[in-house]
Amino acid sequence: MDKSYFDVQINRENTMCYKYDFKEKNKKPKDCIPMWVADMDFRTAPEIIEALRERANYGIFGYSDTTGEYEDIVINWAKKHYDIDIERSWIVKTPGIIFALSAAVRAFT
Repeated sequence: MDKSYFDVQINRENTMCYKYDFKEKNKKPKDCIPMWVADMDFRTAPEIIEALRERANYGIFGYSDTTGEYEDIVINWAKKHYDIDIERSWIVKTPGIIFALSAAVRAFT
């Protein structure tokens, strides 16, 4: 995917988008700029959309887990982007960033 893909502006107003369409209901000024972590303002990569379609076509939406491939991807990404060598045992999966930050704060305080 080419980096210019992230330069495409998408108007999310009037799409039932929580962070834009419900500002007043949530007592936020009309002109505030929401900068949320999990609700992105760019279109999902075509590869991800296709993977989700394939998974949805399977028709079963139970709980799943990752395989060793997941850890390999994380390790390789850290090496490629930051030249950092991380060990598989350092990787801890969490259900979301807020949970991860909360767990980190509790672990270090």
